[in-house]
Amino acid sequence: MQVFRVGECNNCGACCYIYSKQLGHFHVCEHYTNLTDKHCTIYNKRPAECREYPSCPMDLERVWKWCSYRFIDENGRVIDPYMDKTVKLTII
Repeated sequence: MQVFRVGECNNCGACCYIYSKQLGHFHVCEHYTNLTDKHCTIYNKRPAECREYPSCPMDLERVWKWCSYRFIDENGRVIDPYMDKTVKLTII
């Protein structure tokens, strides 16, 4: 099954929480300010992995409530990130 990412960034900051294998837990990216104005200090120059987040339905498992992106299948049905973890992504 092929899926497509749809939606627009709502500045929730979900992509700014990074899992560190070295630390063994999630931490906040050093470029994210989570005071009152939630934003990335390098947003216009952010790396590809930030721009492409979420890149698959699995990425939404921990941030489903906050992130405004969703994935749909070729028939327009929303993909539940808990159900199908073996899909190919096409970003539109």
